[in-house]
Amino acid sequence: YGGKLDTWYEVGNYVILESITYDFGDGHVKSKRILLAKNTYELVAEREFNIRIYTPWELRKLLHNYGLKPIKFLGDYNGNEFNVRSPRMIIIAIKE
Repeated sequence: YGGKLDTWYEVGNYVILESITYDFGDGHVKSKRILLAKNTYELVAEREFNIRIYTPWELRKLLHNYGLKPIKFLGDYNGNEFNVRSPRMIIIAIKE
């Protein structure tokens, strides 16, 4: 099971068409981006990305396997606690 999002947005002189698929089963996000020139809609580039998304629980287990104990999960560089809407996950861990 997963989800799909098709969207478009403008960045500088480009229009970007993006199709994003998330597979909850294997934790992968697949993205296909088509970059068009803003004025002519001429194709500039196409890119595909496949990103593995780890849950905090998976990362906790991986760290434990390497002798590290996570003590804090942060969601941004300002030190806010991690949540599902955080732009990133920063883990502070200590050696056990």
